[in-house]
Amino acid sequence: MITLYTALSLDGHVAGERDDLAWLDAAGKGGRDGDYGYRAFYATVDVTVMGRGTWSVAKGFRPWPYADKPCVVLTRREGLAPVANEVFERFDEGRWRERGRREHVYLCGGGETTRLFLEHGLVDRMELATIPALLGGGKPLFPPGFPGSRWRLRACQSHPTGVVQTSWERA
Repeated sequence: MITLYTALSLDGHVAGERDDLAWLDAAGKGGRDGDYGYRAFYATVDVTVMGRGTWSVAKGFRPWPYADKPCVVLTRREGLAPVANEVFERFDEGRWRERGRREHVYLCGGGETTRLFLEHGLVDRMELATIPALLGGGKPLFPPGFPGSRWRLRACQSHPTGVVQTSWERA
């Protein structure tokens, strides 16, 4: 199974201008275990995949949050130096379709990688945390050009912090 798990602003962005993530502070601490269930979700994951743009931002996180599991960064660039355990590779639809059949894949983003996986019908679930902030610009979760598809709501939970978590599965 391939699960897109991410936070987004009310206006649909995953990062502000110049990859700003400070708006995520609006989420505060809340939900299950203070992290809105992220640790519980991550415990079910076998491999994380992200695009190079997301990796470029995340590689500054200390400690590296994906060190305990395989982490694939999709890129066409060569010569990138890993922070920890990352493997750099080009997108291969067949390989990800097979991995999604036998492993729980955490699609960490960003928008271009999400569009790529949606274009190939590879996303089985979406776990979205909508943060009560309007960014007015930045990086959209769903950039123009992604294909339309239908989704069924699995669960919805609101928190006193204003964060609304929704869980979707492909219809």
